[in-house]
Amino acid sequence: MLLIDVTETGSIVAATTKRGEKTTALAELLKRTAAAEIAPLIGFLVGEPRQGAIGSGWAAVNAIDASAADLPSIAIGELGDFLSELQATTGPGSQQTRATKLHAFFRRATSDEQDYLRRLIVGELRQGALAGLVTDAIAKAAGTPGPLTRRAAMLSGDLGLAAEAALVGALTRWLPSASRSAVGCNQCLLPLPSRSLTPSLR
Repeated sequence: MLLIDVTETGSIVAATTKRGEKTTALAELLKRTAAAEIAPLIGFLVGEPRQGAIGSGWAAVNAIDASAADLPSIAIGELGDFLSELQATTGPGSQQTRATKLHAFFRRATSDEQDYLRRLIVGELRQGALAGLVTDAIAKAAGTPGPLTRRAAMLSGDLGLAAEAALVGALTRWLPSASRSAVGCNQCLLPLPSRSLTPSLR
């Protein structure tokens, strides 16, 4: 899946005030997502990359002056790899190295993708209401009950892994392990291991 698919879906979601239409647009995107891309995609949709804080602030991101690409080419997996690489760029001279990497990556992005990347990297996309909307879309795409999907996300503390389990048809088998992981936690938000669930669920 390409990043442009995410930005185009985001435009559809932003253009309507009807929650049902927003949910449907997101669900259609999720239905087209490969299993290995589900968890990273969920992070991008809710503005919380699985890498966590990237370490590049507004000043660094706004300083990027890269011409936009005419055609989209950035894949979801490539974006995840780039964010990991950027996060790992630390130490003496890292500020300039980060700037160089950001400029090169942004040159591959279309204008809409550049706008999305800026907001994603600095955390502007992160909002609780969006997470709730994505949770509903996961349930719709997977054909699972909304309460079950929300419970899985709450108990595991990881919406991406809950989405992966739901969309590969293994949510009911995965939920007991998520529940066991939450035992003894007052807020029931203990995260499961960050590895992909897919191999063990097939």
